[in-house]
Amino acid sequence: MALALVPSATPLFEALRASSDPLVLRNGEWRAHDPARAITITAPADGAPLGVVPALARQEIDALMEHAALSQPPWAARPVGERAAWLDRAADLLEDHVDTLAAVLSREIAKNRKDSRDEVLRSADFIRFTAEEGKRLHGETLLGDSFPGYSRSKVGLTMRVPLGIVLAIPPFNYPINLAVSKIAPALVAGNTVVL
Repeated sequence: MALALVPSATPLFEALRASSDPLVLRNGEWRAHDPARAITITAPADGAPLGVVPALARQEIDALMEHAALSQPPWAARPVGERAAWLDRAADLLEDHVDTLAAVLSREIAKNRKDSRDEVLRSADFIRFTAEEGKRLHGETLLGDSFPGYSRSKVGLTMRVPLGIVLAIPPFNYPINLAVSKIAPALVAGNTVVL
């Protein structure tokens, strides 16, 4: 999926809060998942359950990868400015929900509230920086005399092209920051991401 953002993040957060069953974001929609195949996330401080995430079957993962592959060419065809605008909106959503996200981080990885807020805000800053820098990644012109034994009369052009699908697996200690450090560069470059 190119990027599954909704015009307002409220439906996204409300869907997550309202459901005790695991949800999977598929084709831009939160969909219920079999609760029998779920992983319970617990707070390291007291072992209290915090929520559930789906344990996807191989066929479900294959379907997600197939959708990401089908979504990638139209996403890459969008102008880089439009892709950057989507990333700017994602940064806005992080900032709009900094307190909610910081509370989840504090409980999930036993990080203090200030550090959790800092992670969310730093992630938003990184997304904006990446979106802006992505507008300048066009390729290079190389003059022939850059290489020993060749003349300046030869010119080489390089062009950056998307790789396709990027699989992003963030570690537990900075889950938002290390997720966006994979997602934002991949998306602005025209790739799709499976997280």
